[in-house]
Amino acid sequence: MKGALVAGLRLPPELRRFFASPRGVVTARPEGLLAEARMAACVGDYVSRFCSGILGPARSSIIYDGRTRRGPTRTPEAHGYRVVRVVNPPGGLTPAAVAASCRAARAPGLAVEVEGEEDMMALPAMACARPGSVVLYGLPGRGTVVVFVDEGVGMDACERLLHLEPGAAAQTF
Repeated sequence: MKGALVAGLRLPPELRRFFASPRGVVTARPEGLLAEARMAACVGDYVSRFCSGILGPARSSIIYDGRTRRGPTRTPEAHGYRVVRVVNPPGGLTPAAVAASCRAARAPGLAVEVEGEEDMMALPAMACARPGSVVLYGLPGRGTVVVFVDEGVGMDACERLLHLEPGAAAQTF
């Protein structure tokens, strides 16, 4: 689908700073924080490689695009995961990406391979994740953000989703 026109939601430039602030614990070593987690939704290539290696498909779902810091990277190991593919533009969310993020946040064993960029997909994962689960995503140059999901996290993620502009993510990539 290279060059496809994709509609959905987009992050307004004036809200980038608001969306960029971490929503959880920032750490270089998330292993110890995951001991009690029943389920982890892992967003980003580096984080997905970590989750697939440490937690595996029994306790995690992974969302990745094959790129780190806009450059190609080694694709996470998806052995044992059920792979689905979605298209999602940079700085935006398509309806398919939102649906896949929600599925990944609720059931382990799903690998979401993204054509485009997965940068915003942690947000719907946090909105849909069950209390007691964990959402992990990368924060370039700083580490991994570990978000322990409770009702407050879900409500905050839903509020942030409401700030996105509808239909404005239509772009080619």
